[in-house]
Amino acid sequence: MKKTLKALLLLLVAVFVFSTLISCNNTVDESDFGSDGYILDGDTKLRPEYIMTIGSTPVTFQEYRYHYLNTKLDYDGGNEEVWEDYPEYIPVLLNTVEESLIELYSIRSLCKEAGVESDIDAVYDIIAEYRGEMSRAEFKEGLKSFHLTEALYAYVLEGYQLYDKLFDHYFAENGEMAMSDDEVYDYADEYYYHTRHILIYPNTTMTDAEYEKHIATVLEEAQNAENFDEVIGKYSNDTTMENYGCYFTDGEKHQNYENAVRELKIGEISEPIQTGDGYYIVKRLPVEKEDTEVLRDIIYNRKYADMIEKRIEEIEVEYSEEYSLIAPTTVK
Repeated sequence: MKKTLKALLLLLVAVFVFSTLISCNNTVDESDFGSDGYILDGDTKLRPEYIMTIGSTPVTFQEYRYHYLNTKLDYDGGNEEVWEDYPEYIPVLLNTVEESLIELYSIRSLCKEAGVESDIDAVYDIIAEYRGEMSRAEFKEGLKSFHLTEALYAYVLEGYQLYDKLFDHYFAENGEMAMSDDEVYDYADEYYYHTRHILIYPNTTMTDAEYEKHIATVLEEAQNAENFDEVIGKYSNDTTMENYGCYFTDGEKHQNYENAVRELKIGEISEPIQTGDGYYIVKRLPVEKEDTEVLRDIIYNRKYADMIEKRIEEIEVEYSEEYSLIAPTTVK
């Protein structure tokens, strides 16, 4: 089913942390990114060409503005008074946009090293398809509502494509870092923990004594049950756990959870573990060969995230003079 431009743009904005990547070949002309935006400095409207430099790559103001205004909308829902009522979120907004851009340019750097190139013709084919579903005026208005020009829209789509291409370069069936089934299993067996758990939310309705008794009851049933999953179904407040349970490696769970699991033998059940989510009662399980494909996805995504994070840590950022003027009331 075809998506309308509006629906696609909404999707792109929702996932822009990974969807507005820059081309490794600069195949989209930055001069066509537009000139509608500006930064207010008192009554003066400033239109800087670039707003910051990440690594050795300048970030155009128009690209920055796209990120900033759409992130701002995500925070305030169009209600400008939010920033007066909650000024502490102003630096949070600024940091969110900066972190997103650094992540994107880290991927750009990795693309360049890997020799990953976009298919710009395919990008413009997609745009042409969406343009064919509406009038020219509707198309232009849809772009404008998200602070885009057609060139910047192509930039967005090209990056979405590059993110997938870079992943495939390393982790597709014949990718440089692809692993066999045996390698996946052995890696998971060495570095990953496998659990299922019962989560009991923090107390909001019981007395402290009742809450403690409830936790003790759940623990006793869990320790004596022939089927741990039945106790999960009866008591757990976690409705998001996958059918296979939880696979995780160091640093991915609350420290108390991880510490407790390390002390468990396969098949053992923990005492209640306190975290910010509430109390967990955890059963440690073996790494299962039948979960190989699940583990492949988990491991590949972790490796990809680590690759990006490592590059992020290496990148230096410089700012233009106008950067200090950026605020919810000044970027237009």
